[in-house]
Amino acid sequence: MLKGREYVPLLYTRLAEIRAMRELPESSKNLMVPVFKLRPWLNSKELDRAVEVVEEAVGNRLYGLDLDEFKLNLNPDPSKTAATQFLQLFEKAEGYKNYYDLVASGPNRVPVFRGINDADLEIEKQIEHILHIDRGVFVRAKVGEPGSLLEIARKLAENDIDNAVFIIDCGWGRDLLVSAALASQFAQRLVNTSDKFEIVIAGSSFPDDFKGLGERFTIPAIERQLYFEVRRQVNFDALYYGDWGSTRPPTDPIPMKHVPRIDTARSTDWVCWRSEDDETYVEVAQRVITDPAWDGKLGIWGEYMVVATAEEEAVRIKAPAMAAAVRVNIHLHQQANFDNPGGLHVGDEAVGDDL
Repeated sequence: MLKGREYVPLLYTRLAEIRAMRELPESSKNLMVPVFKLRPWLNSKELDRAVEVVEEAVGNRLYGLDLDEFKLNLNPDPSKTAATQFLQLFEKAEGYKNYYDLVASGPNRVPVFRGINDADLEIEKQIEHILHIDRGVFVRAKVGEPGSLLEIARKLAENDIDNAVFIIDCGWGRDLLVSAALASQFAQRLVNTSDKFEIVIAGSSFPDDFKGLGERFTIPAIERQLYFEVRRQVNFDALYYGDWGSTRPPTDPIPMKHVPRIDTARSTDWVCWRSEDDETYVEVAQRVITDPAWDGKLGIWGEYMVVATAEEEAVRIKAPAMAAAVRVNIHLHQQANFDNPGGLHVGDEAVGDDL
């Protein structure tokens, strides 16, 4: 499934990530197979709108359709149709039939194995759905909670399902490298089960606290170091890089004072400019585009938005969600072209309508 691709970003269907993906150059989208955790889309009445915005962003390309358990745990209002439809996807009846039916109804949707930490995950029934859909499967496991990962691998191999992609998700935090040994063990055991599987090593090291770091600072991206360490320990050609697209996991709202900040992404780090002395986004952006670290020639939406902000255009960064979309857009582009630096500078790029 991943042959010819370079990157597997793991994303939520939040506004920033959808906008960042939608505005990527087509050449970058061609180098990745994203996996989205679906949730009802903003104030839409039907759940279908959430799938539509994903497919508008990805285009006519394969993507993994996962479900956002965080939104499930929020106990959404069942009186809302989209919320009810969303809850039905988690029902275990007939091997998660509702979920697999949704996957099957779109030509580019790839299933993500459900409930691998459950005692009654109905492996055989889920495999029937996977065989019927015939687009392969993602199996995503947290490195510290592998559940039935290896049992699923054995069953998939027994059923000759070779186009399976196992995602070893090392989670979120600045200490990702502590998971390298365990991730390597699981990767090696998967290779021993079938050398036809593809394996993704993923995680996120983007921080959640920027206090005391000053008005400009650089944050190393640990994700690449993690991937390289696992690749050093596991000699396997079909080992792929993944990450969370420079995002953090969803959390409950926390009251705090918002401080404008603009981040840009390079291949192995992020450069951040944070408001000092009550600077606005416009003033922060003006610092960004005069900084030696600023490229400005990638030709992608994220950079255009920073320039538009510095020049006080009508459509510009005015809030954290747009600032996050800019960072994620540049990060996805950088990681898709990590081994293809010639593709980084893409020339003119159309700017889409607001979502």
